[in-house]
Amino acid sequence: MKPVTEEDCKDFHAAVDHLIALNERRREPFRESLSSMGLVRWLREFGTVHVDIGRRAGKTTYISKRVAAVDVIVIPHATFARSYAASPGWRLTPDSLWGPGVIDLHPRKIYVDEPTLVFQNISPFEMYRLLAWDPDQTFVLLGD
Repeated sequence: MKPVTEEDCKDFHAAVDHLIALNERRREPFRESLSSMGLVRWLREFGTVHVDIGRRAGKTTYISKRVAAVDVIVIPHATFARSYAASPGWRLTPDSLWGPGVIDLHPRKIYVDEPTLVFQNISPFEMYRLLAWDPDQTFVLLGD
């Protein structure tokens, strides 16, 4: 398997950053629909960036470099936590999303590493319901 080049990684990171900024700008005109849609549905439709360009594209590296202490990383299972050992933010598995204190986290960004694997153990609706609290949040789903 060909390793990810530093140039590819930088290009991928720049593309995701651009998509997040574009999403945050684009959602503003739709705020009027927030009251009729409800926060969970609104964030799924207007506050989500989902990117997948294949395996070994630099997704985990991206999350590690961008996550802040107030953010959440949702990982499929505990073995993924090793990849984020030095990263700030909260690392949650689908099971730990139900844990005490999660509702008090108030993350600004929620990074989901390998959403297909995460959503085998929790529905997307439930994940959003447990983590959504503000229309300025951004959910960043990286991977299939």
